Amino acid sequence: MCQPLPPVAPLCHFNSECGVGARCLDGACQPGCVTNADCGTGDVCTAGFCQPNASGGGACVLNGDCPAPAADTCINGSCHGSCAGDADCGPHDMCADGLCQPDTRPHPSCRTNLDCADGRSCVDGFCRASCRSNADCCTCTADSICGTGGFCETPGEAAPKCQLSADCGGALSCVDALCM
Repeated sequence: MCQPLPPVAPLCHFNSECGVGARCLDGACQPGCVTNADCGTGDVCTAGFCQPNASGGGACVLNGDCPAPAADTCINGSCHGSCAGDADCGPHDMCADGLCQPDTRPHPSCRTNLDCADGRSCVDGFCRASCRSNADCCTCTADSICGTGGFCETPGEAAPKCQLSADCGGALSCVDALCM
């Protein structure tokens, strides 16, 4: 008898975890893009972000439609190559379960304070300005606030409202831990 798969924990909660120009949507990082070439295998550039192709890739129907050995598995109409590690995949893909798939993992923008400019500090992989009040955060994103740790953060980081769009109900999506 088939057992249902356990729920997958979201990989990201906040846009800041995904790197510059990317966003966190439903627990997966969506890189920013200009064209489909900026996206991983099977993803398309829609509204400035790499997203799964809603209409399918159209390159294949069966695994046999994919050119071996470069790609041998058809997923949502796109041919995905086999891999043993990330190095076996293209620049916008990661190796997951032996297949090259779009990289939706968080990508920290810094590892140490030396990676940050303008005297900012590397906090949880993101360069942040220190603050004493919300007024100190006007140089960050338009809706940044001074968080309890004394660093500017988004309202979603300060008080998360969701992890997945299902938490929002209706037609809203969970973006940066807020229902929008």
